[in-house]
Amino acid sequence: MYSGQGGQRAGAMVPEILEQIKLDFEQLSQEVQQCKSQRDQFQVSLEGQTSEMQQMNQMIEELQAKHVAMQSQYQQEIMRLRSQIETSGGTVPPNPPIKSENTGASSGAS
Repeated sequence: MYSGQGGQRAGAMVPEILEQIKLDFEQLSQEVQQCKSQRDQFQVSLEGQTSEMQQMNQMIEELQAKHVAMQSQYQQEIMRLRSQIETSGGTVPPNPPIKSENTGASSGAS
């Protein structure tokens, strides 16, 4: 097929080219493995953070429910004490304005 030195030189380069392709393939294979390992680490980290966020959301919901229950209990206790004062013939001062949650938070944010 090839004649002369050109054919011999091209034939001698084929093993070198194949060796370079093999080295490049091995390097790319190692990089792929590193990327897969990194992806797996990120996945584990993401799953842990997602779980932690779900736990925090659950805790917040529980705290909000407790807050509402305590607030209701507090209001009932105030009504009971007012009724007790009125029954004993005392005078009850008017209800003080109740600070809303938004009012307290917005004044601190200024």
